[in-house]
Order: sequence, then structure tokens, then C-alpha cells
Amino acid sequence: MDQLMRFEKKNVCNGVVFESKGSIIPLPWELLQPALRIVGHCLLAPLNSQDIKDAASVAVKRLYARASHDLVPQAILATQSLIQLDKRARESAKATAAANSSSNANTPSKAKNPEVLLVSK
Repeated sequence: MDQLMRFEKKNVCNGVVFESKGSIIPLPWELLQPALRIVGHCLLAPLNSQDIKDAASVAVKRLYARASHDLVPQAILATQSLIQLDKRARESAKATAAANSSSNANTPSKAKNPEVLLVSK
């Protein structure tokens, strides 16, 4: 999970590439707060596709891991809340889908087109 917030630094000197792995990008609360707002909107907006919600779910879990690593209490609380909201939204969507599919087994799920009868004179 740390791969999201880490980057590889490459220095080139006289044609030789020197790499230093594991440098951590500073992530203060002032930068994290707008990122959490964006991820929250992607996660909880009703018109977003499932792919966007899945990507936002992964992002918020990675932000939670980073906040836990850096011990930022505000970020830990915010990311935990988003994770719980995502979990509850997914559970309610499953329950709604199950209730809609099993409530009226005899009712067609798609409206049928009215039949048009052609009568010749």
C-alpha cells in the first residue's frame, strides 16, 4: 500500500543512473483534506459509475494506511468515516437490489411495448 505515496528518485550523473527507492512524499493535512473531499464525492455520489466508486474505495483505503503510518489523527478519523460510509452504502445497495428482485417474482422487470394490431379494411 505504500507504493501509492512513494516514488523513485533517479539521478543521472555522467550517464550513470542512481536510484533511491522509498522516498516518502510529505502529506500534510492541508493537502490531504481536499483530496479526501474529492475521494468522498467520487465514493458517495449516486450518479457515479461502479468503476469510479471502486477506484475511490481503493484510494480511501490507501489514504487510511498512509494516515495510520504518519499518525495523523484528523486523517485517520476522516478516512475511517469514508470507509464505513462506503461499506454501508454497498450493503444497502445489495439489500435494495435483493429486495427489488425478490419482492414481485411475477412482475416483469422491463416494461413491455404495447402490442399494435393492424386491421385491414
